[in-house]
Amino acid sequence: MQAPPSKPTVPTESASTGWAWLEATQVPLRIRLPYGAEWQRRETKTSMHLEHGATHTRLVVRLWPASRQVTADQCLGELRLLDLDADSAALTWHLAARHRATSDATAPGEFDPNIVAEKSFAPGVGFDGFLCAGVIPTKGQAMLQGTVLGVSASVGHCVALVATTSVDTSDSEQQLAARLAWIVEGTAPSIALRTVESRVNAAR
Repeated sequence: MQAPPSKPTVPTESASTGWAWLEATQVPLRIRLPYGAEWQRRETKTSMHLEHGATHTRLVVRLWPASRQVTADQCLGELRLLDLDADSAALTWHLAARHRATSDATAPGEFDPNIVAEKSFAPGVGFDGFLCAGVIPTKGQAMLQGTVLGVSASVGHCVALVATTSVDTSDSEQQLAARLAWIVEGTAPSIALRTVESRVNAAR
C-alpha cells in the first residue's frame, strides 16, 4: 500500500532557505523570512513591501495609528481604504468576508477562496486579531494562487499582513501549501513592533 503524502513543513534554520530577520527603517516593524537576502523591498512611513521573484511571493506589512479603543474589525475596515493594488484588494476582501461572515462580501473579480488555515494574530503585547489563509483557483489562467490576511489591533494601533503567492497549475499543489505554511506558521508569528529593548537584544 502506498504511503500517504507527507504534510508540508515549515522551513527550519538548517534548511537552505536561509531564514533571516528584516528590520524596517521607516516603520518600527521587524519580520523573519526565508530567502532573507533575496527579497526586494520598499518602505513608506506606515508599511514595508516585500517581493520574492523566484517564489512569486509578495508581502505587505502595515502599521498605522488608530483610535484608542480600536478593534481588529475596525482595522480591517481601514485596511480596505488603503492603497492596496487591485489584485491584493480583491483577495483581501474575499478572505475577510469568508472569515468574518460579513454581509458585504462582494469584491471585484471572480475569486472564490477556500480557507485552509485560521488562527489568532497578535504581533505584540496587547494586540488581538485574526489571520486566515486561502487558496484561489484563478479562472482562465494556468496559475493557482494562495493568500494570507492578518489583522490585529491594540490601543491606538493597527497592524496588517497581506501576502500572496502563486504556482503554475503544472506544479505540485504541495508547493503552494508549503509556501502558505511558512507564511502562516513561520513569518506571521514573527512580526513584531520594534522597541528599544528589541534593538538592544538584536545588537548583542
